[in-house]
Amino acid sequence: MVRDAGHDEAQDRREQTVSDHEATSLLGVQQRLLARFPGLGPAVVHRVVQAAYVSMTGPIRDFVPLLVEHSARDTLTDLTLTEHEHEHEHGHGHGHGHLKPAVA
Repeated sequence: MVRDAGHDEAQDRREQTVSDHEATSLLGVQQRLLARFPGLGPAVVHRVVQAAYVSMTGPIRDFVPLLVEHSARDTLTDLTLTEHEHEHEHGHGHGHGHLKPAVA
């Protein structure tokens, strides 16, 4: 099977961007936890954060799109309900905002 080298390079760049973002985020996590648990020291906090990270970087990534969908659906449902309540309270029925949340 021949692979498209351009696609592989693009995928590699996306993965590196995610990796860079995760590394920056993990550094922030370590700093916040070290501030909260100063008596444990940086080495212990680092090991614990790394262990937690490793436990979540395997198959759990397969669920990210599902978690994103659920979160976005909940937010959109809240926005729809808020808009509907606002129109109902103020008597502004302009024909839009009568959206109903999609049933999954």
